[in-house]
Amino acid sequence: MLAWLTQFRRCRRAGVRVSHEQLIGMWLRRIRIAEVLEAVAIAAEAGVEFPVDHAEIAYLAGGRPIEQARAAVIVAGRGQPVELMAISACDLCNYDVVRLAQDGWDLSKVVGAADGPGEGYRRRPA
Repeated sequence: MLAWLTQFRRCRRAGVRVSHEQLIGMWLRRIRIAEVLEAVAIAAEAGVEFPVDHAEIAYLAGGRPIEQARAAVIVAGRGQPVELMAISACDLCNYDVVRLAQDGWDLSKVVGAADGPGEGYRRRPA
């Protein structure tokens, strides 16, 4: 309880509005509220739009919203457009999205590409 309350305050300071209805909905869906709010706060503090709904969907799909937010911040820092669906797709295919973003891969072309990044970028065996 204390963890998500801390993240809720952090989101408020970063200018992200999270309604009580959203928090109750996350609780009912058994989402780790602190993890979702931390991902949103990381992106908001860096000036990147990362909606709460996207973080919830990423979590429910089995992804890692905090890593996705960090990858979005790295991509935005390079001046490239942030494609949240491409970042999520890479994450759900077990790629280390933070490492891909740091190494300069175009995340919209990674999944399904014949000349993709290879097994060295996988978090765990597929």
